[in-house]
Amino acid sequence: MGTAGKMNATQLSQRCFSEDKLVLMTEMDKRINQMLFPVQFLVTVVGNSLTMSVLLSAHMKNRANHLLAFLALCDILVFVMMFPHYLAALDVFASNSQFRMVHFHTKVHFGALSNWFSAAAIWFVLAVSVERLLIIKFPFRSLDSYNSRQILLISIAILVATFFLTSYHHVSHTCRTFLVCSGSQVIGACYDNARDMWGKRPNPTSALTKQWIGASVYLNAIFAVLLPVFAVAVLNISLVKLLKKRNTQELLVHCVSANPSAVQEQERKMTHTVLAIITCFSLTQGPSAIVYMFQKLHQPSSTLQIASIVANQLVLTGKMLNIVMFCMTSSTFRRKLLQTCKRWTYTAVYCDRKVPLLSLSVEIRGDSEDVASVLTKQSRATLVDSFGNVREKAVDRRV
Repeated sequence: MGTAGKMNATQLSQRCFSEDKLVLMTEMDKRINQMLFPVQFLVTVVGNSLTMSVLLSAHMKNRANHLLAFLALCDILVFVMMFPHYLAALDVFASNSQFRMVHFHTKVHFGALSNWFSAAAIWFVLAVSVERLLIIKFPFRSLDSYNSRQILLISIAILVATFFLTSYHHVSHTCRTFLVCSGSQVIGACYDNARDMWGKRPNPTSALTKQWIGASVYLNAIFAVLLPVFAVAVLNISLVKLLKKRNTQELLVHCVSANPSAVQEQERKMTHTVLAIITCFSLTQGPSAIVYMFQKLHQPSSTLQIASIVANQLVLTGKMLNIVMFCMTSSTFRRKLLQTCKRWTYTAVYCDRKVPLLSLSVEIRGDSEDVASVLTKQSRATLVDSFGNVREKAVDRRV
């Protein structure tokens, strides 16, 4: 048998495969990734980066905003971890032997990390839903002093719990690579470590690991997908009902505040924003949970595979739409976002102008007071151009 195995290995190493046998994903998955993922990636990463900058600003500090900031971070990391999968959809990488070798040995771990951040995002949405529901039921909660340490501990607990919940993905499959066609091609296969057989060979994975994977699959299905998704949907319905019944003027009569109407308006807008995000989440995550249940209850099929691809793309699109939900439902967020964009633009422009200014200080060989005068005038001109006429008049008065 040893000689036969060596002969089979030798024959395999000499065999060459056609391009259609070297594909790393289905044609449908490939086309969807090529067309949609770049747009989803750019909008999510740039949009959520701006969102985090706004939500973490000094004037936006509250429990819900910081939980939403962690949600935005998790959504960014999901797309970052899926970027190698997108590269595998491009022919220039899919046909590269070095990339294929790295891809087969890392795809399981990138998938595990993507599942981790996705599960954490679901629980952050659930945490925001609970926070808003408590605000509606107990309006005086909004007057409590904000405790950033409490939110940090909750966020760390969510990240740690979901990490352990999804960690089995790292050992759920074993991928093997083979050099074929005299070393010019790389093929690979990934085997399910929970099964007894790897094709025609027995699975060498230990019994304890198999049991852990088997139990973790169901725990992950319940606590990382089904339970939080349906809990968010139920809380969403409850939030809508409470929002309709709530008479904010009566509930805030005894509110110890200098401006109760401002508190009322701020909480109402914040609740509408969160409600829009939760609704979008439920509509985009719900189909994924349903497909996941079907995958666990039925044998694999081409129909389920297509449904899984569509559901996953719907989830990614939902993550991309968070920035859109913020902008559509919150005028405060739109104003803060515009200010943040202006600040980022000003910083970029200022950094570009800083180099010529430094060169100018080196080239000028004269009185030190003249050099300072030149730099001061250029700095003033930059401030006038960036902030408009009001600042320009103030500068003129100083001059």
